[in-house]
Amino acid sequence: MTIQCPVCGESFCSKHFDKWWNEDKFDWYNASYLAQYCSDHFDKWWDETKYNWRDDSWALAEYCHDHFDKWWNEDKFNWYQSPTLAVHCSTHFCKWWNPDKFHWHDSWTLAQYCSDHFDIWWDKNRFIWAWNSWALARFCSDHFDIWWNAKKFDWDDASSYLCIYCSQYFDKWWNPDKFNPRHLMYLEKYCADYKDKWLGLKLYYDLSL
Repeated sequence: MTIQCPVCGESFCSKHFDKWWNEDKFDWYNASYLAQYCSDHFDKWWDETKYNWRDDSWALAEYCHDHFDKWWNEDKFNWYQSPTLAVHCSTHFCKWWNPDKFHWHDSWTLAQYCSDHFDIWWDKNRFIWAWNSWALARFCSDHFDIWWNAKKFDWDDASSYLCIYCSQYFDKWWNPDKFNPRHLMYLEKYCADYKDKWLGLKLYYDLSL
């Protein structure tokens, strides 16, 4: 049920929070709205025993990261939503990180938002390469020699990212048998210095069209 402010009529009004807030009558199924609209009043409404951790853990990470130390509970947090911790709570990484509980399905969030902690979270066997490889090339190029794996890298979708962000490692990753020819335009734009090595693939592909 949406709560409307008796003063201005707005839903979950932060300005007049004290006018409508009633902990005993509040439907905690809607806890995410408190996190989203009333984080300024966090100390007034927070109750870890009533909060809807199952559905709304993500809202705490996204909207109440400034109160992280007050709400964080490893046992209650819904780890299926843990990628939101990577996105919004990277400054608290060492407090929440747990490789056994993290939802690796969205591994890209670690690469994009927690690259400063790469040496801590990187696990070539847990990282989901299939749809997250691009993020390694885009945000973790400084660690290329550590994460690069030609067999696991998602060449179909992420070949272009190697060209754009890892051109300095061209000789280490270049493989004409694996590179996606649909991304040849990126070779021309970002890897021109290595044209003698990839031109053969381009000519072959052009002739096959």
